[in-house]
Amino acid sequence: MDTDKVIRIEEWFDVDNLAHLEAYLYLHDNGEWPKDFLPKSVTFGSDWVSTINRMLAITYILERRGTTTVPKENHDLAVRLSEIVQAFEVESSKLTDIRSNVNSLFDDLEVLKDELEVFNDDIEIADNDMCDGLSILEDAIEEIKTAIQSINDI
Repeated sequence: MDTDKVIRIEEWFDVDNLAHLEAYLYLHDNGEWPKDFLPKSVTFGSDWVSTINRMLAITYILERRGTTTVPKENHDLAVRLSEIVQAFEVESSKLTDIRSNVNSLFDDLEVLKDELEVFNDDIEIADNDMCDGLSILEDAIEEIKTAIQSINDI
């Protein structure tokens, strides 16, 4: 196997290899893999433990039934299922981010709506004040006209 190629633990781990099984027990007993057991190119997805446990369970069941190896299809399916779960988690995270952004936009729209209502109220008040001002100005013009007429009549 090319040790420079990045490979997921679920693809690399061999449930039929006694050294892999012993290392897995070592991991559970000591909280870490045996020193220099894993190639540097092995990566870990978020669900690697459940995938390996599933692979081990399948092996155990098959051995109990009298079959000694896990069919390659089952291993491939477990790896593919792991990839699908990981992709789902990524997309779910993106969806959560989008949902958060949409909620934030709705909050911003509510603030803008409130500000627009205040602005509209201000415009209405200014419009009423301007109408009142025009009415006062018209009355003043009429008074001036009357005053001018009175002066002209003298």
